[in-house]
Amino acid sequence: MATMSNVDIDLLKLIRKADKHPFRPFIKYARYKKFFSDFGIKLKNCLVLPGVNIILLVDRKSSVVYRCSLNKLGHTAVLRNYEFLQSSEMSNVPKPCGLWQKGSIAVSAESLVNGRHLRADEVDAEVINTIFDQLYSVYRQNMVVVNFDINKWFAEYDYFLQYYNGLWVDKLHKLKEIIIQRLVLAQHVGDNKVANTRIHGDLTFRNIVLNGDKFAFLDFDRWGVDFPEFDIFLFHIDNLTHREKSVTYKVFFTYIMQFVKGRRDVSAIETFYDVNTEFNINKRFENDIKNLFLYRTLVHILQSFDNRESQPLRLLDEILYEF
Repeated sequence: MATMSNVDIDLLKLIRKADKHPFRPFIKYARYKKFFSDFGIKLKNCLVLPGVNIILLVDRKSSVVYRCSLNKLGHTAVLRNYEFLQSSEMSNVPKPCGLWQKGSIAVSAESLVNGRHLRADEVDAEVINTIFDQLYSVYRQNMVVVNFDINKWFAEYDYFLQYYNGLWVDKLHKLKEIIIQRLVLAQHVGDNKVANTRIHGDLTFRNIVLNGDKFAFLDFDRWGVDFPEFDIFLFHIDNLTHREKSVTYKVFFTYIMQFVKGRRDVSAIETFYDVNTEFNINKRFENDIKNLFLYRTLVHILQSFDNRESQPLRLLDEILYEF
């Protein structure tokens, strides 16, 4: 029997972590190995970076990053990220190099972006301004004016509920009902037009690389045509969370709840409106957008958990209690 390399062992460990069946992971492992071989992916050259739903294979020799799905949610993530890279006109994102699908497996290839990732402690006002200066033109170029349709946005976010634990879904439905009731009570009179655009959807300092004197952006599996305010809210609240001694989802959502309830501000939003006056029509819907931000963020964060974990239930209960 051939000796397994460290990369092979890492791959098998990740598959076994995602599937606790005593035999099935070994069958999946053999399938992945054949898949990589068929499409010329040299696993021995790769650094394996684990995730809950996907595996990243970094081949520095060829300057390529492979994204490999581990499950159905990962399959969707691989396709969404590649879709963005293919359709993007941004110069500071990875270049799409290939997409392969076979059965339940999806693997994409993109260029490796050189540079270093940001640290939370170096994200100051100047860095924030530079980052968003690079994004503002993208927001403006892709802006669309649409009717404020709460059902449309919830339908998009709820697409991911099919992959989640039923108990999580029940609590998300309760939260959605509360938010809808609040929005109905605060119905806006007159024009209900709002501005949407292409957003990153998971804009944190961990998905940004300093490349020379410019920033490059990574990981677009949560992109969409939505409110650009979401990128600004998430970037600031995530950065604030990672400056704490204890970085937890509980701390993160405590900050979000304070923000939604008006007890905490994201001052950069005013700069955004000053620079991008086209989006000022969204100001009338400030509270609505905050509530949608909470729900969307929560739905996407749940992708980071295994369906068997209990922490999401505690997190959902705490948020429902706050409401």
